[in-house]
This record gives sequence, structure tokens and C-alpha cells, in this order.
Amino acid sequence: MFNDDLNILALQVMKRLSATLFILASLFNSCSEDFDVVAPYKEVIVINGLLNASDTIQYIRVGKAFLGEGNAFVMAQQPDSVYYGDILEVNLERLTPQNQMVETIPLSRTTAVDKEPGLFVYPYQVLYTTNRLLLQDGSKYRIRVRNTQTGVTASSTTRIVVDEGIRPLTDPVDLASDCILKSDGRIILFFSFSTFIMHQI
Repeated sequence: MFNDDLNILALQVMKRLSATLFILASLFNSCSEDFDVVAPYKEVIVINGLLNASDTIQYIRVGKAFLGEGNAFVMAQQPDSVYYGDILEVNLERLTPQNQMVETIPLSRTTAVDKEPGLFVYPYQVLYTTNRLLLQDGSKYRIRVRNTQTGVTASSTTRIVVDEGIRPLTDPVDLASDCILKSDGRIILFFSFSTFIMHQI
């Protein structure tokens, strides 16, 4: 019986000691509210553009993602925060439907087209252009960008949206279809935007 009382007393002391140690450890090892929101620098090439076979010239904007200490709106007004210097190789590659490259079209760098006012630096902007005719023969087009100093690359592939035009409505049409809109006895064919949205993350 004496041993049972001793065991119960020892358990009570251990529980109190454990609780005290836990509280002390929590006080000395509490979470800090300080953290660094700026990650280490990683080069990220950003490609924006819309290829249009009906246009006589194609414009592609190639820039870079930025992050730094301070006000992002102020940084966005600095050309070197948004654009690369003349260190990029930018090509448009024509691919067969089976993804075989059949042509490489070098794009030219230009600053001759002013940007309208906005959050990012203006009127200065860097664009890459070509006046090569884009084919609507089922080809895909890939924009490939390479930083000649760091070797970092980015690319994006798209199909050219085929212009089907408007034709007279003669047969019954399934209006539940995603791509058909009835308008005054005619149908207009629309195609998914996902076929020509370009991005690299």
C-alpha cells in the first residue's frame, strides 16, 4: 500500500513537472512574427502575345517577373525591372501537327511602339516582331526565348485559330453546343480561348 501511494505521488509530480517544462519550452520557443516576404532571386521570363494570321505583323512582349524590397508600383515604372536588355534570343518556330519543327523565324527586338499609360513603365516598351505570314494549315507555333547571358529559357506553344467565318443557317443546329451562337438565321463559330493563350510559370 505504501508503494501504491508512492507511485501515485510520483505520477502527480511527473505530470506537474511535464506541464511546467512544456510551458517554459513554449515561452522560449514561440513563433516569430518576422518573416521575409522576398524570396531569393529566380529569373522568370514572361511571354505575352496573340498570334493572328490575319495581321501583317506579329508582336510579342517578352519581359521578366520582378520582386524586391519596397513599393512594387515604383519598381514597375523602372524599365530594367520589367524588360531585359538586348540579351535575348527570341524565335518563332513553326511545328507540324505531329510537333516536328519545320521552320525557325527569328524575331526582331524593337522599342519603336509606344505603350499606353498604365501601371507599368510607359511609353517605353520592348517588343519582338516578325512580318512573316502565319499559316493556317494545322501548324502549331512555338515562341522560344533564351537569355544569352544566363541560359534561362522559356517557351509557349499555340495553334492558329482558323477563321471559319459566318455561314447561313440551313440545317437544325444543336444550340446546347459550346461553340455555336444563333444570330438572325446565321451561326457564328467560336473556338476555345485555351488554344491561343500563351504563358510560362
